[in-house]
Amino acid sequence: MSHTEQELRALFRKTYGMPPGPAKFAALDEVVRHADALGLVELAFEVRMEATEVFTLSYAPTKALLSFSWCLAAYDREPERFGGHVEHTLLWQYKWMVWIIGLFPEIPLERAHGMLDDMERRYRRGGHSLHAVLQHRGMFAENLGELERAQELYERMARTRRDGLSDCSGCVPTSQVRTLVALGRDEEAIAVGEPARNSPCREQPQVIDSELLLPYVRTGRTDDAVAAHQRAYRRMRDNPHHLEHLPHHLLFCVHTGNAGYGLDLIERHFSWLDRFTSPLTEMDFTAASVAVLDGLAAQGEGALPVRFPASEGRRRPDTTVAALAAELRARSLAIAERFDARGGNGFHSDRIRRWMAATVIGAPVALPGRRAAARSVTPPEAAL
Repeated sequence: MSHTEQELRALFRKTYGMPPGPAKFAALDEVVRHADALGLVELAFEVRMEATEVFTLSYAPTKALLSFSWCLAAYDREPERFGGHVEHTLLWQYKWMVWIIGLFPEIPLERAHGMLDDMERRYRRGGHSLHAVLQHRGMFAENLGELERAQELYERMARTRRDGLSDCSGCVPTSQVRTLVALGRDEEAIAVGEPARNSPCREQPQVIDSELLLPYVRTGRTDDAVAAHQRAYRRMRDNPHHLEHLPHHLLFCVHTGNAGYGLDLIERHFSWLDRFTSPLTEMDFTAASVAVLDGLAAQGEGALPVRFPASEGRRRPDTTVAALAAELRARSLAIAERFDARGGNGFHSDRIRRWMAATVIGAPVALPGRRAAARSVTPPEAAL
């Protein structure tokens, strides 16, 4: 079926009110496909720019990378065709793309560094601060296990002026906390991260609270950890976008002696792995799940049934704690080997083995509202 440009623009406007997800993705793809067929380059560019943001914020990273790459190439060929205002948006979206390259070990190291170098060239050419460039170089260095390099970039970023392309008052501290935690500087991570709770960023306070869970537990601030878990999980529990943050909550359950509650979380959110995700998120979620499951097995609960609710008309077969632990251990380690092959070291394998070996830290903590005997019938939100 053929469409006029006016009809395609009307279809594009209809996507604005659609909730994120496959239906919206399909609607955007349809407009792009017809715009390409009709040679409507400006419209195809406009829709793909919008789609890049939608895909990124809806946690569909591969789709975001494809739409962004098309836009960047089109702009480089004919910058005058799209107007100077577009460059700022492309430079902002470039930050999302260099974050995405850390999620997929199949993206070769040479290409990843090439993207980072290209991002820096564009920022320098436009006279922009390198604050965001240093931040994302540091995040990628951490992803590779190059912690000394990550610390150096962290310190350089802290001395560099911010500008309109720097991340917001919530996202910058989040990346700083991740680096500080990787460096073993828990107290400093807490000091840097806590003020970000008051940021107007849509990702806060749930993301920073999730990042601070383990530093809180390791420094003996269990009351703060419980409060952070409750605040964050209340905002995250219905949004698959937050799958990447749930591993912290699973490890929090292990460290505080609440493996039964951790199993509730696994059962409820396991189906999120079947949606748009990434190898890094899958590796971390499965590794943290193993810590929960091994904790239960150590209590003599290896034969405890694990039951998954139906999701989108599908239901994973029931299993047991011990069987699921064995499956997820192999799954997580296999992904870690792919990341290690890219980084040329054993950083991720060592990291997730430490996660899987997690145990209770200090005295067990009873979560408010939980009944220890009701693990199989009390939903996770009962802890809130």
